[in-house]
Amino acid sequence: MNTYKVDDILIFGNSWDAVVLSDLDLVVENASTEFHLLRHFSNVSEAYKNTLLGLSYEYFDFATNGFTSSIITENDIEAALLTRGSKFLPDVSGIENPKILLKLVKTEMARRVYEGKDFWITRKNDRVSMFSFQYDIEVGYKSLVTKSSLSPAELRTIKTERRGLHKGDSNTSMRLVSGISPSLTRTICIELIQLHNANKISITAYPGSLAPDFPNEKQAYEERLYSEKFWNEHVWIEP
Repeated sequence: MNTYKVDDILIFGNSWDAVVLSDLDLVVENASTEFHLLRHFSNVSEAYKNTLLGLSYEYFDFATNGFTSSIITENDIEAALLTRGSKFLPDVSGIENPKILLKLVKTEMARRVYEGKDFWITRKNDRVSMFSFQYDIEVGYKSLVTKSSLSPAELRTIKTERRGLHKGDSNTSMRLVSGISPSLTRTICIELIQLHNANKISITAYPGSLAPDFPNEKQAYEERLYSEKFWNEHVWIEP
């Protein structure tokens, strides 16, 4: 298995090929994508929330390590907004909600394709692409820090809590450190994934810095060791 460096992280895979313009047509613009992006927001307008209510969507359930279908409810939306992790600031011009953010991401993807900047990493059952870009204003906070950068007093505040209240997060926890003020960032991180033989590309976007997947049983041995090491060395800043 090979490793490919993107920003400050490694992606594990067997081979690579360029992201091309036709890939943009496979990026899914539906309720599932918007709901997944919503987890990186803390607030959206009531009008936008109403566009999601009652729609069918799929979410990844870490308890079963697979996708589950459901209908978006008010509780689902509130749970998504309360999910811990990297969050976009509210009411950032051009990133007011997931639907608008998705259009921004596709525009940036198209620009980068013409410049030949990005590539797919092929793995056993999927292929993945990651990149980051700078927005013109601050979009969120750098919420991930290394344990080695913390003082003894700060290290003592670290605790483990469930990532979120959504049913898909019942088996996912995060380590949080409190008493730290995160710094603002203009960086938007993008992750694309295309499951094996699927004619669609799923996407997520968040502010801060790229990070590897949480350790899981689907990862190859070397990738899982890398993920475990990364997440043992990093913690989230509690908002």
